[in-house]
Amino acid sequence: MLFRSAQRGVTFDRAISTAPWTTPSHAGMFTGHYPSECSTDWDRPLDNRYPTLAELLAKQGYATAGFVANTFGCGYETGLDRGFAHYEDYSISVGELLIGSSLLRSLAHSDSLRRWVGNHQVITRKPAAAINHDFLAWQQQQSSRPFFAFLNYLDAHEPYLPPAPFDSKFGISAHKDKYQARHDLRISFRYGREHLSPEETQAEIDDYDGAIAYLDQQIGLLLDELERRGALNNTLVVITSDHGESFGEHQDFGHGNSLYMPLLHVPLLVFFPSQVPANQEVSDPVSLRDLPATILELAGVSGKTKAPGYSLACHWISELPPGTVKTSAILSEVNVAPIRPGRYPTGASANMRSVLQEPLHYIRNANGREELYDIVKDPAEETNLLDEEELKPMIRQFRNEGPKD
Repeated sequence: MLFRSAQRGVTFDRAISTAPWTTPSHAGMFTGHYPSECSTDWDRPLDNRYPTLAELLAKQGYATAGFVANTFGCGYETGLDRGFAHYEDYSISVGELLIGSSLLRSLAHSDSLRRWVGNHQVITRKPAAAINHDFLAWQQQQSSRPFFAFLNYLDAHEPYLPPAPFDSKFGISAHKDKYQARHDLRISFRYGREHLSPEETQAEIDDYDGAIAYLDQQIGLLLDELERRGALNNTLVVITSDHGESFGEHQDFGHGNSLYMPLLHVPLLVFFPSQVPANQEVSDPVSLRDLPATILELAGVSGKTKAPGYSLACHWISELPPGTVKTSAILSEVNVAPIRPGRYPTGASANMRSVLQEPLHYIRNANGREELYDIVKDPAEETNLLDEEELKPMIRQFRNEGPKD
């Protein structure tokens, strides 16, 4: 599906997230600001310091709605619902009632109980088909009014449990054999994955690919239905991800715990028949932070309202105004203290920052240790170039890079 959609618009080969986990990454996509500029963190929601894209478009007469599968990272408590007149996150279900009680929550997420009943799914997970159904029901009621909709899918998030036939599309499912997942509240993280064998890790990757393939199919069905309704040709579509995933690179698993490329490099596809050229690829690195400015420009309202950053349309426009800079240093940030409680006390901050200015990727770790990689020659980021004398001026520049327009 994405290949067919890519032929309709522009694909960005080097799209970079502002954060390696859900809430601050979405905050960047909604406000155009970096994590250190926003209030979002593991235990703090997005405040009202900066307007969101939904608020800006609502003021221009747009109907706004969000349909959320990841209630942990995008539920109303995160503040990401600001500006959406209609926001579907939590549903009234047995699963939600279970997690509302600490005792029942403990039972529902018990490893032993899950192994006994053979159910390793996140209890409250909404599949992509349900998100599509809810959005399409809402969209059908909008008549001719312009709309801005946010669809958040969780199918490619651990535990990777794609439905048949996607569960065996790329290999034997890890969850069909002896490998079991430990679940924790609404999201699931595998503990002790650093001890997995290469075969077990590959089974995890196969399940992940199967989940992405299922999601790919569902997005295709969604776009087909919008086309059948006659809405697609006049709709700007942006398909992206909030972060990537690690499967043992640098001994990391999951996300939110580093700033290496597997967690920051994400897909990005933009198509809009009236304004975006078809079947074009952009190799320049771009930041998801620039999505608000891009969407406002393509929606034709950038003259009435502004967002930080610049429109990504400059990457496909052949004649640009003098002085236009198409590629600049791209920042990403994360506070790793809350997900490493054994290393940092409660309430502490351990901030990491990275700067990408291709081909160089600079990382400053929470303990001050620095890393520098040439991601073109060394995409796995294995050779630290920090001691290379000819790169010292660039390193000093990276150290001083910070959020700015």
